[in-house]
Amino acid sequence: MHSFWLGALLGGVYLGMIFNSGCGVIDSYIDKISRRYQFEYGRVRMWGSLGWAAAAWIVGKYIDSNPNLAFWLASIAIVIAALCFMLTKIELTEAEMQKTSALKVSHALELAKNGQFWMLLVFTLFVTQIYDTYDQQFAQYFSLQFPTPEEGNRWYGILASIQVCGETLFLCLMPWFVNRTGAKWALIIAGLIMSVRIVGSAIPLGRCGSARSK
Repeated sequence: MHSFWLGALLGGVYLGMIFNSGCGVIDSYIDKISRRYQFEYGRVRMWGSLGWAAAAWIVGKYIDSNPNLAFWLASIAIVIAALCFMLTKIELTEAEMQKTSALKVSHALELAKNGQFWMLLVFTLFVTQIYDTYDQQFAQYFSLQFPTPEEGNRWYGILASIQVCGETLFLCLMPWFVNRTGAKWALIIAGLIMSVRIVGSAIPLGRCGSARSK
């Protein structure tokens, strides 16, 4: 029992700092590079979704025979990504360097006075965390609808791969969609879509119904 709680504590710290926070930092970094070199961030994120689809398929297929495979693959992937970041050189002009050096912590704290910033923060917090919780629980919920856990895990890996491939297709269209609707309405529509998916998954419609909602 003590080993379980120790593992849960260390696993929570690992997932929170490395996975959730780390993904946000990397996404923010790539977004800044896309702005610097004037290309659409959504198209870069599309390749990340393809990687996610491949990972979901591999882990879903082999998780029963080797549960540690996901952690080893993730560790290898982040080492490769770190090497890519280290070897990437961003060319900055003198004006950009001066603008960056002029930024202070007080400038960031001024955002606390902005009501729209707090609304965005609350929206992001609730939407992201609620959907992450749903996404984590759905795997077990979907797997339990099959005769054996092994078969359920295998089919969930296939389902997750198909889902992420669909996301990749939509990410190709996202730059056009966001530019047409604006960032605010794009966020609202995304939140509504996530809500429909969560509610749809809660309706007992069997394996096919759950898969369609996902």
